[in-house]
Amino acid sequence: MPIIKRTYIALSTVILAAVVGLLIITIQYNWLFNNTSAWVTHTVAVQQENTRALASLRSYELGRSGLGSLEDHLQNIRRLTTDNGLQQARIDSLIRLIDAQPRIFLPDPDPPPHKSAIESIRDLILRMVDEEDRLLVWRQSANARSYRLQRDATISLLGLVFALLCISTWIILYNFKRRKTAEKDLVDSQQQTMKALLREKELNETKSRFVALASHEFKTPLSVILSSTNLIERYIGQGMEEQRSRHLRRIRSNVDNLKTLLNDFLSVERLEVGGVRNDPALTDTVKLSGEVIQDMEEACKEGQRFEIIVRGQRRPAIVDQHLLRNILNNLLSNAIKYSPNGSIIVLTLQFDDNIILIRVADNGIGIPAGEQEHLFERFFRATNTGGVSGTGLGLSIVKKYLDLMEGTIAVESRPGAGTTVTVSLPYRPTDRDPAQDLVPDAMPA
Repeated sequence: MPIIKRTYIALSTVILAAVVGLLIITIQYNWLFNNTSAWVTHTVAVQQENTRALASLRSYELGRSGLGSLEDHLQNIRRLTTDNGLQQARIDSLIRLIDAQPRIFLPDPDPPPHKSAIESIRDLILRMVDEEDRLLVWRQSANARSYRLQRDATISLLGLVFALLCISTWIILYNFKRRKTAEKDLVDSQQQTMKALLREKELNETKSRFVALASHEFKTPLSVILSSTNLIERYIGQGMEEQRSRHLRRIRSNVDNLKTLLNDFLSVERLEVGGVRNDPALTDTVKLSGEVIQDMEEACKEGQRFEIIVRGQRRPAIVDQHLLRNILNNLLSNAIKYSPNGSIIVLTLQFDDNIILIRVADNGIGIPAGEQEHLFERFFRATNTGGVSGTGLGLSIVKKYLDLMEGTIAVESRPGAGTTVTVSLPYRPTDRDPAQDLVPDAMPA
């Protein structure tokens, strides 16, 4: 039997026993109190008869009546004191004395011959009164004691019942709270287990995808690098500089692709283990964007070019420069990969009152509408990407970076009509004069 159930049974038994004990003791003391009260009433009635007997004796002594009423009172006293042998003996003595007295008293100027008998009768009645007074005092004391006992017993047992009820209520609430805590701990433990299992499953899937992706994505650039290296060896004579340069560009481009792949996987790893932190600092976002564009120009396809547009009052912002640089690298890299040769990629920086908007717009292949909800999922790639290399990690990494920076990202795209990615970052004003931080820079066209 569970310990909680045993506890409830024990408490119920104790409470039931206390209630039964309360009833028994209350009945017992109530009976005693009623008896002592009856005794007091009985003794008072005897004293009243004694008083009437003295009054009758006084009337007889004054010659106003006979002894009939005195005998009646004595008979009443006899009936009331049947349990008192001493009083019964005194009443018998009184009756004998009364029987020896004349029925009617005739006044005489001399002391009546029965004076001594009357004094004897009065003395016996007064002794009876003293006896009843003693009994009355004793019975009144016993009545008071029985009342106190009844009251104290009732209060004590009621207090016991109240204490037991309080204890049982506390135990019930404690067990209820402990059960709720145990259930919550169990649910939390199950949730933690499920999270761990899901994380393990996701990690296994990530490893599997990484192996599959690495075997495909790394193989192509390495093959291109190897073939270009072999071809360069053939173009060692004069007049072959153009062929050598073309293959060197291919090598650099594929090395950059490998570098991008490795950076994506390293970024995911650091984000998973919490190794990436937001460390904001005063930053000229326009200047930083220009530096990123200059670094990305070598990765552009033939004829592709960048255009940067600044709207609003240019001023510094407090952002993490490293995270912002990685965000721009990912967005611009996607725009380059999925846009055709000779296209223009537009980077717009808009300074509003409380936020900075960064838009990257291209005229590339676009994203199918039904697939856009999965853009920020790890390893997701749209079905129309074709043979364009990629890991499917870029936008998921950007989303996590923006979560750290308290920013947001939105994508607008139509297949064949290009894609516009809008990043919103909170603008935190500083006390410094923007003119001290901004120096006009030549922006690349």
